Amino acid sequence: ITGVDFGFVLVSPSDNQSGADSRRWTAARVKATSATLSGVDAISGTLTGLTFDLNRASGKLNAVEQSTAIDFSNAAIEFGTPANANTKINFSDKKFSLSATTDITVGSFVGLKGSISITKTDKDLELSNSKTVTANVLAIGGSGLTGFAGLNSGDTAATGLTLTGIEFALAIATDAADSSRRWTSLDAEATSAELKNLTGFGLTGANLAIEVNRADANGVVVNYKKTPLSIDIGGGNTRQMQLDGASGETTFVKGDLDLKAMDLFSAKGAATLRKSLGTVAQVDGTTTAVNLLTLALENVDAFAGTKGQTTTTGTSDTPSTGAPTAATPTDHGLKLTGANVALAIATDVADKTRKWQAIKASSASVSAVGLNSVSLSATNLTVEINRPDSNGKVIDWSVLPLAVTDGANPVKIDIDGKQGALSRARGQLTLTVGGFFHVAGEFALEKSSQTVTLSDAAKSQVAVDMLTIGGRRVAAFAGVNAESTTEANR
Repeated sequence: ITGVDFGFVLVSPSDNQSGADSRRWTAARVKATSATLSGVDAISGTLTGLTFDLNRASGKLNAVEQSTAIDFSNAAIEFGTPANANTKINFSDKKFSLSATTDITVGSFVGLKGSISITKTDKDLELSNSKTVTANVLAIGGSGLTGFAGLNSGDTAATGLTLTGIEFALAIATDAADSSRRWTSLDAEATSAELKNLTGFGLTGANLAIEVNRADANGVVVNYKKTPLSIDIGGGNTRQMQLDGASGETTFVKGDLDLKAMDLFSAKGAATLRKSLGTVAQVDGTTTAVNLLTLALENVDAFAGTKGQTTTTGTSDTPSTGAPTAATPTDHGLKLTGANVALAIATDVADKTRKWQAIKASSASVSAVGLNSVSLSATNLTVEINRPDSNGKVIDWSVLPLAVTDGANPVKIDIDGKQGALSRARGQLTLTVGGFFHVAGEFALEKSSQTVTLSDAAKSQVAVDMLTIGGRRVAAFAGVNAESTTEANR
């Protein structure tokens, strides 16, 4: 702690000849410019503009425990000449609080910036093994903060979600009988989120819940569902810590998220973001230790294809202002209903600048969007995206598959890295074009960005998003009533 101003008062009875009065009173006010956190497992960071207030009582009067503090409001104590307003003690009741502006990181997964309140208490806590301990609890809370959730929080190579509108409660509990046992737990929510530091991918969210519940050295966590903890978050408000210890050690973000990838695939719905350690295989057979950020979306709507530009036109009602009508996207591709989607972001533990991304999604219900004169149906559609690191190397997920889930429908990312960088959708499709050409079989849809040459005299070149559809082992028909399922009607 640096830049400290403080005032400290110790009070005891002046007449205690009988020895029946062992009361003691302690009051303090401390202000400091900055402080660095130390000795707290899984938490690092700094605090600025600190104010610590203490007003407490202890001891016995006639063998009865006493807890009534001194009321200094009408007889404030000032320190220094001239008096230092920073250290004036004028508390009216019991007090133990610390307020500050913080920049802290929890478990290299969550970062928090803003004004906080810190309190200390003793509490009996039930653990996930059903045993109860008396713990010294340092509680930190705040609201209206900004922050981050993802890989390498607090680092320039951080990859994950930037958060706004954060309300949080953080508890650091230490076993009163064994100071080597310590638990760190975070319960928070954020109003909005946006993906940071991931080229080609977009992720935004709202109404997010954030949970970190770290175990002690024995793998045991606190079950705050059984023993809730009320934590001051400032402004006279509190937040209830109620993490379910039956879930074991947890590190995740849940909420409504909107995912976009490589201008080919998008999905939106309830999702869960988790952080973990893992090992991935390269195409050359080597393995790499990685930090993994996984996103699971289950039973959501998704889209695979080319997203068109939004078009607007003036209306006859508002010609002078040129106000547009409602935007009309001109999308071309496949709509997936009830899709299960998995995103994996891997960062090399030894080199945080090396990043890989992969998406796998599956859907049993598919329909065509924006494909004029084309009717299409599909079953067992799978979307696969496998993006390389900055050296052009991809992960071979087929060697060490990764199961991503937040429910009963896990999605296994098992993309064959020997196929190189991929952005494709494939499945069993039935396609009819203009009522004349009909095909059914195994199809693949791939998206790429290219430059095409037009057939005009100038041989004009145009940069385009190209969507290609190919098939193999297909049955085809060309002629009248191609869409009919019976040969007699064709």
